[in-house]
Amino acid sequence: MLLWLESVEAYYGVRPILYTYVMYQREYLDDKRFNKYDIWLARYSDERPRRQKWMIWQFTDRGQASGIAPRVDLNVYDGNIDKMRKYLSDL
Repeated sequence: MLLWLESVEAYYGVRPILYTYVMYQREYLDDKRFNKYDIWLARYSDERPRRQKWMIWQFTDRGQASGIAPRVDLNVYDGNIDKMRKYLSDL
């Protein structure tokens, strides 16, 4: 997995975000070599994750959004708008 991540980063010049769920993160990503990768955590709950490292938290796949008929994923960014703008401008 590290080889793939490093290859993608070298090719595109952008570090990938790891999309994962809690048990996978605990079992396979609990290694300091993954610390440089941001985490997009799929954890369907009303309670904000506290023990896991994450940048984006997908808290449901059954959300509703104006103008979209089917259910959709809803996410929370762990930061404010200025932090998000900085993050995006650094890509």
